[in-house]
Amino acid sequence: MPYFNGDLSRNLLPSLDQMSRYIQTANRTSKRYRDVRALMSVLQRLPQVDLNLLGLMQTRKLAVLGFDHRIAMPEGIKTSDQETKRLGEISSRFKRSKMKSTFSAIMNGILFGASATRLVWKNMGGETMVVAKKLYELTELDFSLDSDDTLDEIVTDQSGMATRKPLDPETNIIVRYNPLDGIENGFIGSFMRTNMIYAWLKYYDYFNWAKGNEKFADPTIWASYKKGAEDAEIQKVIEGLERLGTDSRAAFSDDVKLDLLEAQRSGSISAHKEFVSTINGEEAISILGQTLTTDVAQKGSFAAANVHNFVRQDIMWADLLIIQAVLSEQYVIEDYRQNYGEPADGFPEFQFITDGTEDSESNARIFSEVRTADPMVKFKKSQLYKKIGFEEPQDTDVVV
Repeated sequence: MPYFNGDLSRNLLPSLDQMSRYIQTANRTSKRYRDVRALMSVLQRLPQVDLNLLGLMQTRKLAVLGFDHRIAMPEGIKTSDQETKRLGEISSRFKRSKMKSTFSAIMNGILFGASATRLVWKNMGGETMVVAKKLYELTELDFSLDSDDTLDEIVTDQSGMATRKPLDPETNIIVRYNPLDGIENGFIGSFMRTNMIYAWLKYYDYFNWAKGNEKFADPTIWASYKKGAEDAEIQKVIEGLERLGTDSRAAFSDDVKLDLLEAQRSGSISAHKEFVSTINGEEAISILGQTLTTDVAQKGSFAAANVHNFVRQDIMWADLLIIQAVLSEQYVIEDYRQNYGEPADGFPEFQFITDGTEDSESNARIFSEVRTADPMVKFKKSQLYKKIGFEEPQDTDVVV
């Protein structure tokens, strides 16, 4: 049955004490006492309460989802006619099985530290392919304490108790990611865990700020009366102030003086904005590797800021390599074995087509500057066409 965190039944986020307890139980290194379910249930909530964090997650995901892909043999292996036919068949099954939907799940594994997708294989008219997929909840996954690269499935019974069993790597696409590998090997939760306290502080600061607005948004009204006034007269003045606050009208004798004390809120407003801006910047650095505002100012152009959807290139390439490795090792190899057995030379690979990400304008400028400095420098024509973004014309093409 699904895990239920009672602390989140009436609140979107837990208290600081509760969150501290979740971290302690998730950090335990014994199978018997380690329990990551409460912590992971909080991490699932963060994108719901922090729209900035949700936007950063989507930005990082979209940076890799826009690339085309292919199934090809590794570099250096000559592709025979038979292998070419098989590559086409694998690509067709990949598309018909809608395996592209696993990209987002793999990215969740990077951002949240763990993800798993169970694949259901079935023989369909002489070929074996994936016909269904099942995504695991974050609260159903934890790092295996027996192996450095696999996950355990956490099963919750009706009493709320949890048991573990290892996920089968032959039927599941498994992602285990730890940005603190080598420092704290059992650290589950990845980038979302490092942002948890930031999101929590910002979430509760919004409520405090809203309460402050309720208190200080309207000016304070006060009245003065002559010394020696009777208690009954003073009470009438107080009742009049209350009516003035609720009904915006009241009557006072001419010897009562009314004044407005304007609220001084500019300091509170600026402090709140600076606080939120600081947290948003920290979240952006951890997820995207940069803060857009800072980087645009330094680079000085919109084009520079717009590169790869504002994700730093080294982070984007790392994400692409992880997705390639996961799908090559956990899907393409299994597809090949189930349909063709063992290969003669090597298994095919899932590859992103990244040639289009070359900066053609910069490459053309470099070529021009090098030729100006030394006209005798030689370039490979086919490579030059590719670098400057053009297709090399064939003999039958009309050229200008």
